[in-house]
Amino acid sequence: MPPSLEQLVTKVQNIPSDSWDVTSPKSTIAISFLIFMSCFSGLVAGNDAGSGGDAGGGHQTAVWLHDINGTYYGNLSVSSNDTNDYYGINMSSGKGIAAGLTSPVGADFDLILYDHTNSTLDGSYNGSSSNSTSYDSVSSNGTNTSGSGNSVYLRIQRWSGSGTYTLQIWIFPVSSTGGGNSSGGGNSSGGGNSSNQNDANTGGDASDSQPNATPLNSTDASYYGYVHEYADEYDWYSIAM
Repeated sequence: MPPSLEQLVTKVQNIPSDSWDVTSPKSTIAISFLIFMSCFSGLVAGNDAGSGGDAGGGHQTAVWLHDINGTYYGNLSVSSNDTNDYYGINMSSGKGIAAGLTSPVGADFDLILYDHTNSTLDGSYNGSSSNSTSYDSVSSNGTNTSGSGNSVYLRIQRWSGSGTYTLQIWIFPVSSTGGGNSSGGGNSSGGGNSSNQNDANTGGDASDSQPNATPLNSTDASYYGYVHEYADEYDWYSIAM
């Protein structure tokens, strides 16, 4: 029967400091034990977003990131009971944020955006199949936080599976006046005001009608926007091919 962990610890402790002959049985046991323990310590430490450790499991222990565009990598694991990673960003005034999360193959992680009071601004809960990845995205568009200069938090929540995720963050300018006003597609009685919007980086609300669709360049690109079931039902875009 192989020795237990307690027996290995005892054997290592009992090896005299002047008898470390790498060819001896005692040294072999000690080296094996050190390798065994280093493997486990590596799993515990983590390096979420290059922080050198595990991102916190709540707002108060969040890892803080700069308010610049960036791509980060982290890990959530069943074995270590690591179910949440929180990141905080101190936003500059006049700036908005959008973020995208790619889960590992066969895993289902979700992405949630909070404001500085821990209230939910946006959430994405897309699932994945056993042999594919899922993609979730959130944005501050159409919220009172967009452009306010307050802190925001991103939460990556493990729903199922384990592995390394990719988190992308985009910071964009938000116009104080925007592309529209309360008489346009978004108004003060709805869920979002057009002055807080930045649909497709236009600085305001995209057009609500097809004849006056907001033009986009005919190049590969990813865009973010905001709609509301009452105040801003439509965003129309046109692409000259």
